[in-house]
Amino acid sequence: MRRTDRAVLSRSEQDALIFQGTIAHVALVDGNAPYVVPMNFGYDGKVIYLHSAAAGKKLDCIAANPHVALNIVLSPEFMPKTGATKGCDLTMHYDSVVINGIACLITEAEERLHALQTLLKQFSSEHLPVRDAKNMAIIRVDIDTITAKSHR
Repeated sequence: MRRTDRAVLSRSEQDALIFQGTIAHVALVDGNAPYVVPMNFGYDGKVIYLHSAAAGKKLDCIAANPHVALNIVLSPEFMPKTGATKGCDLTMHYDSVVINGIACLITEAEERLHALQTLLKQFSSEHLPVRDAKNMAIIRVDIDTITAKSHR
């Protein structure tokens, strides 16, 4: 990371940022090309859960190559400096998290329910009952690395 002054190194601070997020841009490998798709996600403090239709390009990509990267950007805010007279007087405030990991499909019923509850919890502190939807794919991302930056 070039701007080490903006690095968020504490795992607890990185986790706090992930828990605040709602959308992750998920990068998959599609043959020789990248494929990026925005997705809702849930984080339980250990793994990321995603949900998807039971068939489609995302699942095809994961079956061929399970390596994924996720980017979560929180509260981007354009911030012109007072008296700005040139482009470098402008800046953007943000928090950003990049996660690299391995994706796999979850088929075991108990983990699927945990994943669905985790997905709902990402958006609401209320405990909402869930039931498994068999026509939905549940993807777990086992995290290899997390990096985060903050510019506030």
